[in-house]
Amino acid sequence: MKVPMLRGGFREEEVFNLPKDLIRVMLDELRKDGSDLSHVQEFYDSRGYTREFLLPKDLTLTLVTGYDVKRRHAINKRWMELESLTYV
Repeated sequence: MKVPMLRGGFREEEVFNLPKDLIRVMLDELRKDGSDLSHVQEFYDSRGYTREFLLPKDLTLTLVTGYDVKRRHAINKRWMELESLTYV
């Protein structure tokens, strides 16, 4: 049986877990830096699989900007603009 391929070369069954896996990678990387992630909530279904994550706004933006090139670019442009301001 041929497994359907989707954009990015992922198989259909992989796409379902992709966001959860990316969230875990992001959280693991932040833990390595010593970030306090005690406010992150993970909920499981009756089989013990992750059903959902509840992320605060800062982590949600971190996750979304990882996907969205335009948003990352806008954030970087604004960051550079703020850095160029002269404070008296």
